[in-house]
Amino acid sequence: MSRVALRDLAAHYLAVTGACVGLAAQRADPSEVLRIRSRLDRYTGNDPLTWRRLADDAHLEISALSQSARLTREQMRLQAEFSPFLALVDASEADRERSRSQLLAVLDAVSAADSATATRQVRESIADAMDRLIDRQAELARS
Repeated sequence: MSRVALRDLAAHYLAVTGACVGLAAQRADPSEVLRIRSRLDRYTGNDPLTWRRLADDAHLEISALSQSARLTREQMRLQAEFSPFLALVDASEADRERSRSQLLAVLDAVSAADSATATRQVRESIADAMDRLIDRQAELARS
């Protein structure tokens, strides 16, 4: 996939994910967020596939907390398309820990009902993932 196509996909993913977390911050009960966070806190493995499934599930659960069926369905569709790219940037344990920390920051903002911070955290997280993905793409092209 070209860089332009990747950035376009990321922009769409960001628009939907940002809307979901913003609404989730306004509508979610903190106990619902705590359940998602507790699953992430229990992750101690070094298996990229397990991490990807756990992170994808967390994003979908946050989307469901938005209480918007349309946005959640779109998030599910985009997750299926974008998740394999996210798996590429979470190849190392350090990268997975970085992604985990970013996701926990989003959850903290949602739990605190801070829509602006939750949306900003998602934007920064996706931008970071895109930068790492483009770096990975360049690295593969060189080899």
